[in-house]
Amino acid sequence: MSNATKTEGAEAFDRGTERHACPYDAGSEEFHDWVDGWAQRKAWREKNGVRAEGEACQGDDRDLGGELDPPE
Repeated sequence: MSNATKTEGAEAFDRGTERHACPYDAGSEEFHDWVDGWAQRKAWREKNGVRAEGEACQGDDRDLGGELDPPE
């Protein structure tokens, strides 16, 4: 098991790479590690409701970049 290859798979998920685009030969140890890292990151994001950087919220188009009104 290679932590570097698992990390590579997780980072690939973050970049939007599809699982079938794994760069390693099917059945190899690297393939299994990469796919495992990809799947773990996907499961973690789904469980925790975390969006990838730059991914928009569904149904939330509020402008959160401005200043808040002072309390009255």
